Amino acid sequence: MEIGSCGTARNNEGIVSRSATDYIPDSRGLGCVVFEKILESVDYIAQVDGTTGEKETYESLLKRCIRTAIKMRSKGITSDHIITISSYNNFHNSVPYIATLLLGAKIACLDPDLNARDTTLLLSRIRPKMIFAEPDSLELLEDSVRQSEIETEIIIFGKSTVYEEFSTFLVPSPEETNFRPVPTVDINETAVIIFSSGTTGAPKGACFSHKAILSQVHHMWLRPGNTFSHDDLQSQVTFISLYWVPTAATFLNCIFSRRCRVIYPKFDIDTFWDLIERTRVELILLTPNHVQKLCTTGKPEKVNVSHVQQVIITGCSVSKEQILEMRHMFPGIDIINMYGTCEAGGYCMSFRPHIYLEEKRLLQRKPESCGRPRQGVSCKVLLY
Repeated sequence: MEIGSCGTARNNEGIVSRSATDYIPDSRGLGCVVFEKILESVDYIAQVDGTTGEKETYESLLKRCIRTAIKMRSKGITSDHIITISSYNNFHNSVPYIATLLLGAKIACLDPDLNARDTTLLLSRIRPKMIFAEPDSLELLEDSVRQSEIETEIIIFGKSTVYEEFSTFLVPSPEETNFRPVPTVDINETAVIIFSSGTTGAPKGACFSHKAILSQVHHMWLRPGNTFSHDDLQSQVTFISLYWVPTAATFLNCIFSRRCRVIYPKFDIDTFWDLIERTRVELILLTPNHVQKLCTTGKPEKVNVSHVQQVIITGCSVSKEQILEMRHMFPGIDIINMYGTCEAGGYCMSFRPHIYLEEKRLLQRKPESCGRPRQGVSCKVLLY
């Protein structure tokens, strides 16, 4: 067994591991932990609308989540139900997401860009009790609900003359003062359902337990000596919806680390650089498709990106040439290629240059590498 200085080990069978810690997740489950983390962060900015500049504190966000949870509970939502959100990133869709966790129910998001066949298939499998949707995805949803032959209630982010508007969920309630989240009976129960990309067939649901999510968030911020740190990063932006595991994971990481989310609906090459410069965001999460567009168009002159500290690329591999071009556009900034799978609970491997000096050096030498396993993960290296 060969032991590395960053806690990694490799045996004779080519299996590389990073040892797990003795961390024990909170037995009350994800909803209770999220509730308490937000209570600890009420004075911090939770999110900024990248289009309008509107800001919201964690105190305001929690109030909206509690009111939404109370309204959902009045409609009969319990821990037995699945709730779905189908929208691009907006100022409101994190509210029913958190509210669902507070009730101990299960969350399973859809992407408005999915085709009708996949949307119908996924709805028929998860059979959500309630769907929160934006108007742009309504036509697809209506047709898919009809085709899947499910009974569900649709709530609209915005105006509607047909469906209940999300604004009705934000009405003050006398119950909110004494509201408490619902603890889970077993932390091995499903908290979040994430769907695979469907590259080898139809998308399939992967059930993430309370234990799995809490452990991943904990290990994301673990430092040598098993100390816990939130780093120096204060804000981040993603451009893919909550349907995708990287957005869901980084969203929960924001809550646990008191970060601010910059909300922007979709990646747009024409507005990207203005958004990054204007919001002074410090961490950017990109997909290989985004990277390809950025490398093709290049960075405009005089754009200031000195505030950016990390760019994380996830979803698929990118070429060495693209990584080097990204380094040219973001000089002196860590460009990190992260690997994960739905079936393994999301984030599995990456370099952590902000924590381990050796991994910072390795990242510079091996730009196309996806790094080392996170704590508790083992992988087998196959040589062809």
